Amino acid sequence: MRMLCALMVLMLGAFFVAACAGVGAIPPTTQKRVLPTPGPATSNPVPTPTPMPPPKFVPTPTPTLPPAIVVTQVDLGVQPPSLVGFHCGSIVTFTYIVVFRLLPSGMSDDNDGGTIKFMYTTNNGRSSYEASVDYSPGKDHVEYVFAKTGILDESHTFPGVAQVIVSSPNPIKSLQVVPYGECS
Repeated sequence: MRMLCALMVLMLGAFFVAACAGVGAIPPTTQKRVLPTPGPATSNPVPTPTPMPPPKFVPTPTPTLPPAIVVTQVDLGVQPPSLVGFHCGSIVTFTYIVVFRLLPSGMSDDNDGGTIKFMYTTNNGRSSYEASVDYSPGKDHVEYVFAKTGILDESHTFPGVAQVIVSSPNPIKSLQVVPYGECS
């Protein structure tokens, strides 16, 4: 019967739609219509979008190139190397010789010359002096000399421990040096 109604609807149109509407349907008394249950009233049922902050600009870091030359070693020596034979109370000058050993860093086969910046102390860091020395192209080492004059005393506070600390082109330290022995 449903097929017949469907065929008639196709052929004759809307007239038979109304006539066949009740065929095979659930009687109106047993059909239930489900309506949504109203929830609590809200003042703003549509969520408000949260504004997004603009994207932050993050610059691409610029790679830092290694220095064309590196200080590979700092040799420090003192003259005279011993206090033996000096009388306490004597005024003595100690000469410190620094040798900075240089090596190209691999950026080039040779160095272009430049400046080594460092500080030195002769009293175990209680005071220090800033200094620098230039080096010529092609050199594998450069020397720097400084001196300290003082009075040898029985408490043996002079001369103190000496050290050189390089800050540029790369950080490196010398060994600590102090003349051996004691004044008499």
